[in-house]
Amino acid sequence: MSHRRLPLFDSTIHVSANTAKQDKVRVKYGDWTFHDITDQAHHAATQIAQEEHAIPGNQNSTARRIFNTPRDYGYRSRSVQFTKQPINDQDGPLYGLPLARGTLDFSDQSRVGRTPFPEIELQRLRQEREEYLQRRSEALQAGQEFEEPAPSDPDDFQPTPYHISAQLTLNPTRMINHQYLRDAASQRNEPGFTYPEITLLTSRRGVADGNHEGEFTLANHDNVIIDVRRHIMSQPPHYRHLRDNYFRAWLEFFDQRLRAQLEDPDMPNQFAFLPRFSLQSVENYHEFQCDNPLQTIESLRPYIRTLSQNMRNLRISDWSQSDYIQGNEIGYRVDLARGLELVIYAKTNKRIRVEARTKLDERLKDEHFPGTAQTASDLEGMITLLEATAEDAANHVNSALDVLRPGLPGGTTDIEQAPPYELVREIMRAVNDEHRDLANTAENRRQIATAQQMLISLIMIRNGAAQMPQERLRKAVALLQKRRVLLAPNSGHVRVLAPKYWRARQVLLAEEHGGEGVSEQDTDA
Repeated sequence: MSHRRLPLFDSTIHVSANTAKQDKVRVKYGDWTFHDITDQAHHAATQIAQEEHAIPGNQNSTARRIFNTPRDYGYRSRSVQFTKQPINDQDGPLYGLPLARGTLDFSDQSRVGRTPFPEIELQRLRQEREEYLQRRSEALQAGQEFEEPAPSDPDDFQPTPYHISAQLTLNPTRMINHQYLRDAASQRNEPGFTYPEITLLTSRRGVADGNHEGEFTLANHDNVIIDVRRHIMSQPPHYRHLRDNYFRAWLEFFDQRLRAQLEDPDMPNQFAFLPRFSLQSVENYHEFQCDNPLQTIESLRPYIRTLSQNMRNLRISDWSQSDYIQGNEIGYRVDLARGLELVIYAKTNKRIRVEARTKLDERLKDEHFPGTAQTASDLEGMITLLEATAEDAANHVNSALDVLRPGLPGGTTDIEQAPPYELVREIMRAVNDEHRDLANTAENRRQIATAQQMLISLIMIRNGAAQMPQERLRKAVALLQKRRVLLAPNSGHVRVLAPKYWRARQVLLAEEHGGEGVSEQDTDA
């Protein structure tokens, strides 16, 4: 992708759900329940795994299997997983085949050890019961006693429930890299334009067209680069059309496989519940142009730390510290809300990516999330839920960017800065005001001095103050907000230091560390 087509990563950035892209969309497709198909489904798993498919872009144009040999899990349950093996030595590893990850699960839901009754056995039981009832009736009519025990009632034997589902992780943006869209891109605004058919199986990788100056990957596993003309199709509204067609293509792919193996003329309604979707998780992301991503990300560290919703992240061992993000360059992770994680990192030497990772099972427990369920009876319902996650994520990302804005390139620099002693004085005064009811004793003076030192250290290290455990410190922090030393809390209840005290904080930190600034180890303390 040409970084020059992206918005600048500076203090003016604002994200929108309309421009969000989706990565790693994890969907549970199916969860259908059938009866008395154990043997049929067991055979279907093997047949599906043995199918061979032609691979577009393969140099030898050979067909190959895309599923691994079925795995057995307990009593008559099987799982068919997508393969990750290479096509051959010439083509190398099989990137994008298929453009999804996951399994197709066939699961017997009966009790372990219970054998489902075959139809011939049920017929025998029905015949025995009919003969028993006839003998009993004849004996009663003749006035004779009848003590023969009754045989088992065939109605007592219920059909074996059997579940089939697919666990998929789909990547719509990587899918675009593998489509031949050059002609489509040039015709996209013409009357009657239709989007091309989605290619699911491919060995082709997206490559740059040679016209991108200075952009290269920062790590060995960085995503492929999309060339300029193909990248046009990843902009709205084209992206959403391609994404939705991508989901439909996978729906048809599984629907055809299952119908071919399971559909029975004697059971015409067994697919009446198709399809059914459950959205498990999704990444909504935005990318920005940046001349020096590594330096920019590192300069945001003090502000990123104030975003955390989770108090455990404030401990040394658990804080969302810098890390290599899935094979890309160094970045940061932090919890914005329940079930919503912000990830920000350098994608290449010219790009920064901001991701909002939503886990639906947790996110739905937040009363502010617009969705009410993670399941949908059809694809349109799942896409609607996907859009709801994008809107929710964009709102939280924009709130986070408001906190990060002072550290972004081009941030406010013309605010008059207060001297360091004024910041220390304000903090000490706020603590004193909340301890004024204590008697003037040596013990109380030591207690006040300890509280002052603690609050100063916390504000210096965290660039603000989160919820305090002690009541008096909580009141002192609220007083600092009232006096505009700290800003009003964000969604994470974190009060950030006001802009006029930024320079004072930097000077105090440098003074504490011998004039050499603050190290990463010290700020984690």
